[in-house]
Amino acid sequence: YEGWVRSFAEAKELAAKEGKSILMEFTGSDWCPPCKALHKNVLGTDTFKNEITKDFILLVLDNPRDKSLVSDAEQEQYKKLSAQYKVTGVPTVFLADAEGEPYHKQVGYSGDPADKWVANARGKIKVLQQRDEFFAQAAEAKGVERAKLLEKAISGMDQAIRLSVYADTVTEIVSLDADDTAGLKGKYAALLQAAINEAKQTELFAESRKLFQAGDKEGAKKLLLEAQAIAPK
Repeated sequence: YEGWVRSFAEAKELAAKEGKSILMEFTGSDWCPPCKALHKNVLGTDTFKNEITKDFILLVLDNPRDKSLVSDAEQEQYKKLSAQYKVTGVPTVFLADAEGEPYHKQVGYSGDPADKWVANARGKIKVLQQRDEFFAQAAEAKGVERAKLLEKAISGMDQAIRLSVYADTVTEIVSLDADDTAGLKGKYAALLQAAINEAKQTELFAESRKLFQAGDKEGAKKLLLEAQAIAPK
C-alpha cells in the first residue's frame, strides 16, 4: 500500500487541499482471497498507481487477522467507519467526496484487469459532478421542480448508495412529489420500502443465526421463514 494513507482525517484533508475525491478500500489484507486478488491484479499495478492518483486520494482501511499489521488507532477507525458505511464484506471500495460522502460503492472483485477497473473508477467522477450540479440548482427550487432536480442529482448513483447515504434526499423527493405528479413518489416509495424490507430481513437473519448457534434450530427456522415472507425474491 505504498502511496496510500491510513488516516481518514488525513485523506479528507489531502482531498480538500488537492481538489480530489477519496478512494477508500475496506480490506482484510492477510486473509481475504478476493482482497488479495484485487490488490495483485489492480491496486498493486503500475497502471493503477499512475492513473488513479490523478483523481483520488487513496485510503486503506485494513482489518487483518494479524493485528500487528495495523495500529490500535487503525483498528478503532476500522470499527467506526465500517459501521458508519455499513460494510458487510470485503473488499468494499467507496468513492467519496472530500468530506467522505460516498457517491459510488463496489463490493467484491469482478476480475477486471487494471486498465478497465481504473477507467470505470475514474468515469464515476461524472456522477459526483452531476450530484453537485443538480444539488446546486435544487437549492433555488421548490415543490415538484425541486424534487426533479434532486432526483437528477442522485440518479447516477447505485441504488444502495441512494437508499443509504442519500435516504434523506429520497424521503424529501417522495414528500415533494406527494401527488406523484412527476412519477417520483411511486418510483422512490417502492425503493424505500425495499430498503426497509432488506433491513428487517437482515435483522431477522442475525437473530436467527444466534438461535441456530445456541442449538435452537426450530426457532432459527421460524425467523428465516418470517424473513422470507417479508420479501420472497
